[in-house]
Amino acid sequence: MKKFIYGVVFLFLLVGSVVGYSYNNYHHREAEIAKVLKFKDKAFKAYGTLLNGNYKEAKKLYDEALVLHDRDPKTLRDYALCLSKLGKNQKACEVYEKAYHLDVGKDEKVLANLASVYFKTENYLKSSNYYRELIERFRPRYRYIESLIVSLQHLNREDEAMGYYAFVMQNSPNFFVDKFPNLKAKYTKETKALPLRPKYESSEDIDALLKIARDYSAKGYDKKALLTYYKIINKTKTHEAANKEVSVLLLKHNDTKNALPYLENIANKDFDTLFKIGGIHHQNKRYKKAVDFYELALREKESPMLLKNLAACSFYLKDIEKVELYLAKLKKVDARLAYNFEYAILIKSGVEMTQKDKITNQLYNMWFDIKDSLKG
Repeated sequence: MKKFIYGVVFLFLLVGSVVGYSYNNYHHREAEIAKVLKFKDKAFKAYGTLLNGNYKEAKKLYDEALVLHDRDPKTLRDYALCLSKLGKNQKACEVYEKAYHLDVGKDEKVLANLASVYFKTENYLKSSNYYRELIERFRPRYRYIESLIVSLQHLNREDEAMGYYAFVMQNSPNFFVDKFPNLKAKYTKETKALPLRPKYESSEDIDALLKIARDYSAKGYDKKALLTYYKIINKTKTHEAANKEVSVLLLKHNDTKNALPYLENIANKDFDTLFKIGGIHHQNKRYKKAVDFYELALREKESPMLLKNLAACSFYLKDIEKVELYLAKLKKVDARLAYNFEYAILIKSGVEMTQKDKITNQLYNMWFDIKDSLKG
């Protein structure tokens, strides 16, 4: 009889503890979600105040918002801008750095502001690194190139500066006008010495054509390089190196539309090629095609950014099973990236507590699971 009573008491205590845990866990998550929504409200008010030019008040509001959540790249970027407007450039650098490392997509504005504020503080090594990344990852805006050339000259890297100067002169000869007189003199001398059509450019020898295309590319003469690559492709149709190198040059100029056929024309597509094709479809919101190429790339190699992109495309396709699959894999290789991605899509989708959508609820659960795992 005593054993029976003890058993009933134990069962009662066990059920009570489970119910208590579930109740506390539910209210913990309710409190966390309320905190996220409060953060969004504060950050929105701070941004409006920033746009109105009231930088001191905006800083105060950002400080309050960042107490609630200090890992949102966009909010950090705007906060850093506010600091730079107040003349706190060193602190702005630190905040921009944090935004840059948290931003899984590496937003162009974050990079541009980061490069600019380092340029203003005369940290030319870091400004040159970030301007170079801006040009390579996004588009070669001439104002970026101008600041990069100045940074490189301060670092005594004249040859590299000359390459960027030549690129601008090839595409827009009047952009610099009377700037960089020493580079202008060197460029004029080199241009006169460079034959417009080298002897082997008219040759039928594909290797010779490939050599001149690469020479042009190395010196920053991208238009001439492309014309020579096109000649190789017209002759051979499927020249692997030419197709790859043309796509690299076109992507350098952010010309994804024209780069895509050359990437698809590569017979033996490696991980980078498949990832680039998937990225172009992803950028143009062709999510189903993006997933197809990303999954082919996944057979070659598993990388955090690939898993993040697969989860993002699956989210837009409302395929919750694949979102869970790729986030589970991402959590194993890069839990921090998984957490940042989860938070980004929750903010992006404008989730509110009143919504009872299956995907919304499951995404909240996944985000909290990842968040909890990071505490350990």
